[in-house]
Parts: sequence; structure tokens; C-alpha cells
Amino acid sequence: MLRLSRWAIVAGVFAFDPVTVRDAGSPTSVSSSASTPAHAWLRAGTPDIKAAGTLAFTPDGLLLVGDSPGSAVFALDVRDNGPVVDTVNVKAIDDLVAARLGTKASEIAINDIAVHPKSHAVYLSVARGLGTGARPAIVRVGAKGRVDVVALANIPFAKAVLPNRPMPGMKDDDGDDASDRAITSMAVVGGSVYVTGISNDEFSSTLRRLSIPFTSSIVSTGLRIYHTHHSRFETKSPVTALTSYSANGRDYLVVSYSCTPLAIFSVDSLSDGAKVTGKTIAELGAGTHATSIINYDFKGRRYLAVSTIGRSIQILEANDLAAAPALGADSYPSRGNPLGSWFMWGLQSYSSSVPGVIRMADFDANNAVVLHRTVQRGVLYLRELEKPILWARGTAE
Repeated sequence: MLRLSRWAIVAGVFAFDPVTVRDAGSPTSVSSSASTPAHAWLRAGTPDIKAAGTLAFTPDGLLLVGDSPGSAVFALDVRDNGPVVDTVNVKAIDDLVAARLGTKASEIAINDIAVHPKSHAVYLSVARGLGTGARPAIVRVGAKGRVDVVALANIPFAKAVLPNRPMPGMKDDDGDDASDRAITSMAVVGGSVYVTGISNDEFSSTLRRLSIPFTSSIVSTGLRIYHTHHSRFETKSPVTALTSYSANGRDYLVVSYSCTPLAIFSVDSLSDGAKVTGKTIAELGAGTHATSIINYDFKGRRYLAVSTIGRSIQILEANDLAAAPALGADSYPSRGNPLGSWFMWGLQSYSSSVPGVIRMADFDANNAVVLHRTVQRGVLYLRELEKPILWARGTAE
């Protein structure tokens, strides 16, 4: 199976002094030492994050950070009181982040992006340094493209450790190392965060539900889907991207895996200890994997967008995903065709005209924000794409 840059964009780094995020007018950064009343369950200190991976925000602005090596989720009160960011178009974002961290772009990796629900500042999870010596950083991109590092010293935070982390040397269904994939994606639904990844359970593809505020109780559910490209049920392959979705008063999770099947699970089926089979609704082509999924409304219609490694964003109409036909063992129209691995079927998808999108997040009513590597010159942008078809205004080169 093709494996390309699973979690990160190599872009730079080594030891650094964290800066702080105060507001867009401060010369360097953002810090906070006291939590808001709604976040009184947090305690000030320095979180022992081993690696900053997948990110998500709660509706009231708590930043959730997935730490796969530590098999933990951290909730951080970033106290973002800056002015609302109304546009994002930052050229060479890797160079700017690396410079703020005191290094060069070749020595950092940008792992994920998330948009603050109130200020619309874009937060990046970053590895400063490559390999086992890398150190985590959280970076904020605010108004006028201002780049600051969030100080992790004396920040209000909480930590939830996930049980049954994958064992060293553990393999997924394709024989690839899965031991570093305890956390692969997160989504907030109601008062909980849903966390996908690999565990040491029988169904190693596992979803955990953590209540917010965190408690000692963590609900774990084994996940299974039928992957028509592979002609088998997947129980060990990890979810690579996740988003929430609701229809007709029910909440769902939409997930994707390696080789890009798209499946949907009803939230009310995800009970503790259960082994749940989701409904596969689309196959978006083999040889790649999804890095981000977002869903959005635009002028009375609903859409789902999936960014993948090496291909353009795939956009699907999503007015009622729960009613989409299920793909099963008899749903393989390309069987026997030598080009079959590249076929796409199930719900129809449309390709965005912007190749090179690596990470994606919902930004506002009219735009998504993306981490985008241009094809001609290889420049890394943090920029907007316009809904509904996620096209680029102007040129990025």
C-alpha cells in the first residue's frame, strides 16, 4: 500500500523558548495563566505533551490536542481574545513558523490545523525537530497573518490518558506499523470528543468517547467497515480522518480509512465495549488516504469535502448521508479491470480544481482554510478556498 507523509508536512527545528498568545497586538505571542469560569475544571501547569498531532476545538474555544506517542488527549484553554480574523492568505507558512521557532523550514513538521470558533484564528500543531528528538509546539496564525507560538508553560489544561494503547511493533491489516497511531483524528459532538486510533483490543481500529469536562470514564468501541477495494471487512486499519454530521435529529460520525473508503456511524450505536459495523457509502480511490474531512452548508445545500494525499479535494453532496446506499461485497464495479484500483464509486464525488491541499478545516460561512502546497513551485500556503466548490481566488504561485 502506498504510504505518503501520513501525518505531517515536513517543513523544521530544535530547542526553543515558547512564546505566548495574548492578542493580535502583542509583538510575539499568547499566554494564559487563569482559566475562564466555564473552564474551571482545568488546572494551570505545563502539559507533558510528547507530540502535538490532531487538533479540534470545542464550541467554547477549548483546544484539544491529540498526543499519539503519549496515548493522551489534552484540553488547553488558549484564552484567545484577539480580534476576529476575517481572511487568511499566508505565503510560505512553513518558513514563518520555523522562524518564530528559531529554526528553518526543513526542520519542522506541521501536523494539523484547526480554527478557533470565536476569533477564527488558525492553530497549527507542529513538531520542532524531526524524528525522536522532535518537540511539540502549538502555533497561532491571527489577523494579517501574524504568527505566534502558544506558551505551554502555566497554561490551564487537563489530560485524559487512553487505555489499551497499541503495543510496540503492532501491525495493521496491511502489515504496516500501527504502534504510533493511538490517536489519528478527533471530532466534537455535543458534550463529548470522539477520538479514533489504534488500540490493543480485538478490533484494533477503536473509537473512544471522552466527556467534556474529562472524567475517569472513557467509552471504547471497536469499529468495522466493509472495504470494497479490499473485498474484506476492516477491523485493524485505522481511521485517518473524521468529522461529525447530523441529519433528521440524529448525530453521526463520517470516517475515512487508507485507500479512502468513506463510511458513516450513528453516534447512538457507539456504546462501551460494542463492536460496531459502519455503513460504507463511497470509495474515493486506492493508493492514498484522507487527511481531513469537513462538512458545511451553503445556500441551503450540504456538502462533504475530503482532502487526500496526492489528489485534489473530493466534494460530495451530503443532504442526507444516512440515506445513502450501503456498499458491500457485491459493490465492486471495477473487479477484473486492470485500472480498477483507481475507480471511485458509491456517492458521486467531484474534484476540486486546487491540487496539493494537505490539511483542511472549516473557516466561516463562505470559506474553508487549507494548508496547500503549490504544484509548480512547492510553496506552502495557509489560505482560504471558497465554498461550495473550494476553488481558489487569484493565484497562489
